[in-house]
Amino acid sequence: MLDTVFVWLLIALFAPLASAIFAGVFIRAKDKMFIGVVCSALVILSTIASLALMELVSDNRLISVNLADFISTGFLDAKFSFLIDSVSAVMMVVVGIVSSVVHVYSIYYMWDDENFAKFFSFLGLFVFSMLVLVTSDNFLGLFIGWEGVGLCSWLLIGFWYDRSNYSWCANEAFIMNRIADLGMLLGIFLIYLNFGSLRYEVVFANAASLEPEILTLIAALLFIGAMGKSAQFPFHTWLADAMAGPTPVSALIHAATMVTAGVYLVIRANAIFALAPEVSGFIVCLGAFVAVFAASMALVHNDLKKIIA
Repeated sequence: MLDTVFVWLLIALFAPLASAIFAGVFIRAKDKMFIGVVCSALVILSTIASLALMELVSDNRLISVNLADFISTGFLDAKFSFLIDSVSAVMMVVVGIVSSVVHVYSIYYMWDDENFAKFFSFLGLFVFSMLVLVTSDNFLGLFIGWEGVGLCSWLLIGFWYDRSNYSWCANEAFIMNRIADLGMLLGIFLIYLNFGSLRYEVVFANAASLEPEILTLIAALLFIGAMGKSAQFPFHTWLADAMAGPTPVSALIHAATMVTAGVYLVIRANAIFALAPEVSGFIVCLGAFVAVFAASMALVHNDLKKIIA
């Protein structure tokens, strides 16, 4: 059973990475259809593996897999380890299905672009980073995936960097998210300082024993990172400008997957947020405000992608 889970997990995680490497190796190839079909097939294979993993954890089982050691120094023992439960499995399936559709659609959308293979390489790297984000069983692995999707977002928004203002839009999204990520990074530092571990299992099991003030500060700092990734006020300005990227990028990153990373973080760290009612109340108020605020912004836009975003 464990061997089967291990194989499915390896396929789900590394098939998109293989897609990115394949497109990068054949970046000068003339056969665009071959590149598009192979990359799309690898992402679809990853989605099938994600569906298989979701079936395995459908009865509320938890599957933990350790691939390798990462950092072992002093009191810090971080590993390349992954947790598959109902939350991460659902997110994997969502990412996989959306990514598969976007990959297939992109074959014809990007057909006349001279950087066809580079675009598919960036897409595959994004999918891999997003899967690392949602499957990691510790905050360090989550942060690595978090920054990976931020990098890919910058690459894809500025894909047509030679066009007017597109590089500025990519840089705006990158810098705005890095500012918010500083808050999240400080929250992760506080977690390690107070719990001595970054593993979800250890942190959530001992969260109730921490002083309420420290727990509230950790929850607030983590949510700052979520605010940036999900384009919540006041980090909202980058999202509309991010529509400068190709339309498949807008669908993959800024409508269906990357902006939901903030939602995933709040769900995953629910054990912390549940013990910080002040922060939870702020999240509710901010969400209600942004819903009305964003709708009012959409009323005065004349770009369909910006309206949807």
